[in-house]
Amino acid sequence: MKEFRLGRITVQILRGDIVRVEAEVIVCPSNSYLHMRGGAAQAIRVAGGDGVEADARRQAPIDIGRVAVTSGGNLAARYVYHAPTMNDPVEVSNEANVRAAVRASLHRTRLDRVESIAFPGMGTGTGEVPLELAAKAVIEEIVHFSRQDTSLRRIALVARSDRLESALLCAAEALGLISKD
Repeated sequence: MKEFRLGRITVQILRGDIVRVEAEVIVCPSNSYLHMRGGAAQAIRVAGGDGVEADARRQAPIDIGRVAVTSGGNLAARYVYHAPTMNDPVEVSNEANVRAAVRASLHRTRLDRVESIAFPGMGTGTGEVPLELAAKAVIEEIVHFSRQDTSLRRIALVARSDRLESALLCAAEALGLISKD
């Protein structure tokens, strides 16, 4: 795990499974209809229980750049933020959608006054956004958000693969947030 600080926020880049990370909020990248049948969304549904998807689906459809909030169900997380990175299930996403989903999730933390949030690879699974592009978008959105008043103290960027972890580290290095080892 590597970490860096942005004001009062510690950002961690770690390898692991999003459903096992301790955080008040787990972000679920999904589609506007909030179907949780693939990628990280499916893992969150399986671990959190079908009720998480049922609660989310009652709020659908939502636009990219919006967040639906549900309980964490059986997860340790208090909330799941459902932040679409695509309109339709199995649609190819893009950098703008990743940015909008991350930005909306971060802004929602202010409303809920949470101190920790965990993001999986936003748009990098079913959405097919290139890892380097998605990583850069996520890191830049976090940097921008960190300049605002927030209750957040920890952001975990959870990489399921070595390639995503490397892309996140490279994006942070490129912005001078961490040094190369």
